[in-house]
Amino acid sequence: MIPGSKIKEELIEKISHTENEELLSQIARLVHLESEIEDVYHLSPEEREAVNEGLTQIKNGQFLTNEEINAKFDKWLKR
Repeated sequence: MIPGSKIKEELIEKISHTENEELLSQIARLVHLESEIEDVYHLSPEEREAVNEGLTQIKNGQFLTNEEINAKFDKWLKR
């Protein structure tokens, strides 16, 4: 296996000499995706608690279906 720094050197060399726009576009897309992966949102304790509360409510059947919500909205809008 090639060490990381050697891979970087080889990639930089090949990228700097290519004129293939499609290849460069795909490399840019991959690099962009990598940076998005690093941008992970971490929930605050309050947000985590709210999510857990919602999951517990779902587990206990304390939710409305989409159809039930639509019916409530229809009734509310007719008032």
